[in-house]
Amino acid sequence: MGGLCSTAKWKREEVPDHKFDFVDLDEYKRNDCWSMVGYSGVFLVTFRSVLVYLADLSTAVLIMAFDQWSTKPPDEIAKSANLSKTLGMSPSTYQTLANNLRWVYSGSIIVSFLLLALDTKKSFRIIKSRDISFAFTDTIAYRYYCLRSFAHWCFFQEVRSNHRTSDQIAQFVFFRLKGWKRLIFAETPRHIITAMLLAYQLRMLGLPDDTDLRKWGNAHPSATKLQREQYRTDFKWDLVKTHVLDVNSLAQQFGVFTMTFVFVMYVFNVLSTLVAAIVYVPLLCKIRGNLKEYVCHLIDKRIGELMRRKARKRIEQQQQELALYGTTKETAETGGPRAELPVLADDTASPRPRPPHRRP
Repeated sequence: MGGLCSTAKWKREEVPDHKFDFVDLDEYKRNDCWSMVGYSGVFLVTFRSVLVYLADLSTAVLIMAFDQWSTKPPDEIAKSANLSKTLGMSPSTYQTLANNLRWVYSGSIIVSFLLLALDTKKSFRIIKSRDISFAFTDTIAYRYYCLRSFAHWCFFQEVRSNHRTSDQIAQFVFFRLKGWKRLIFAETPRHIITAMLLAYQLRMLGLPDDTDLRKWGNAHPSATKLQREQYRTDFKWDLVKTHVLDVNSLAQQFGVFTMTFVFVMYVFNVLSTLVAAIVYVPLLCKIRGNLKEYVCHLIDKRIGELMRRKARKRIEQQQQELALYGTTKETAETGGPRAELPVLADDTASPRPRPPHRRP
């Protein structure tokens, strides 16, 4: 019973906080090609995020001010009783929902900007504190330092690497659950609407157009009027494939592919968040405390290991330089006193110690 109620082991460890003021970032610079490619990804991701927010802003203005949608307005889509059946709703319920879709969609965009403002305010405090672990766990502060210099990015990669599997799981859970407010209040309402619009697009692609009706009529000249009407209204997946591959409907293809890609990415985001929520339960039993504090503790511990490793490497390098050249590179560049290895006197040597040699 005492083991279950005792303090977690990581809480008893003395790990100091680390700040950028006490780290020589140039020691962690990498000169390989893959590092340059990885660093360019920071610019691409940041640029993509800016474009997404600009697109959301323009979409909100178009919907709220002009009631303009990328496809048909939801109130027109709601008139399709077949679509409401596809979604498992009655036409009246779907109609009521469609009349308020633009406010739901615009409201979710506004919420995303409010969350961005709150995150930015918190990130400014983290940047001002120059705390490394907080900067590592904050997306805006992390990108700020990475965009500021290549050395910051290389240092963060060193911190990220060589973690134990349990530490990587803790970081995965933390970063996935960190965005739960954005996922629920900013993304989910929009993607529900995206699913409805995508269902409408697929519904339209799965219905025969005039060309399909003529081809079917020529292939079935003896078909009755009821059979023709049945063919006109039945949804067919083979027609979806035919219409998507049609070169004459590029705009429709682009809309379907874009909405499908965005919705699939959202589904993966939801699934990964659910996995993180499930893993969080046994992880909480291990850390017995705040997850963010635990992740920051791991990062500070990792930074301490990196700094000690660099210090040992620096001392070994200085010892090699002393053995080979009688001085260190740093001393030679600064013009300071030249360090020497100690002279051990033997029986034939003079007992008087030799004075240290100094530069004129």
